[in-house]
Amino acid sequence: MLLADDDRAARQEFECAGNGECKSGHCLGPTGGPFYCSDTCCSNSDCGGGFSCSAANVGGTNQLLCVKL
Repeated sequence: MLLADDDRAARQEFECAGNGECKSGHCLGPTGGPFYCSDTCCSNSDCGGGFSCSAANVGGTNQLLCVKL
């Protein structure tokens, strides 16, 4: 796996195994994976292609994050 300081870790399509591998600190995915780095957003335009800005529960707190469609 690539380290969190790798430029690719900032992109949503970067596959990850844990939050520490993502610059944003958010590694998301469906139960069983695959998991990918995400980032906070305000609208869909903040997310790359194939992702949308949606509410996600992270550590008991709802946040707007780029999630895979």
